[in-house]
Amino acid sequence: MNVLRMVLAVVLSIPIMFFLFPVLSFIWSVLFPLSVQVNQYAAAFASPVHVALPIGSAIFFFLIFHYAEREKLFDPKNPMYLLLFIFIVFLAYYVGLSGFYFFRFTDLTLHGVTFTYFLYVPYWTVLAGLIAAWIAYVVPLPKKLLKFS
Repeated sequence: MNVLRMVLAVVLSIPIMFFLFPVLSFIWSVLFPLSVQVNQYAAAFASPVHVALPIGSAIFFFLIFHYAEREKLFDPKNPMYLLLFIFIVFLAYYVGLSGFYFFRFTDLTLHGVTFTYFLYVPYWTVLAGLIAAWIAYVVPLPKKLLKFS
């Protein structure tokens, strides 16, 4: 395993999180107009989870990619698997919050509430760790840097 790539994933996770927030808040303001009222509070990044989750998820997903490639389960460099993991992260968020409201997965009013507060609940930062881990795993590093790892 290339430790230098894992360190790169950890280092990239925080800047990607700060870049991802305006993109997601723009998309969310179009899809869920009530989320605009929450975004000013979500943009404060006041929780320590905003730092812990991207770093932890970058390490977690990097290890998953390494394990999957070593065991030949799937090719983690394929962008379709990145999209699959992004879908799984959104699904886990939805199931987790809907499950918190007593398994009301089919309640249509709950869908709006669940996704209106998506950016306020800091679990969206797992996406930044996932993207950082995938970039660090896929992008080729210069041979000079690979000597040190």
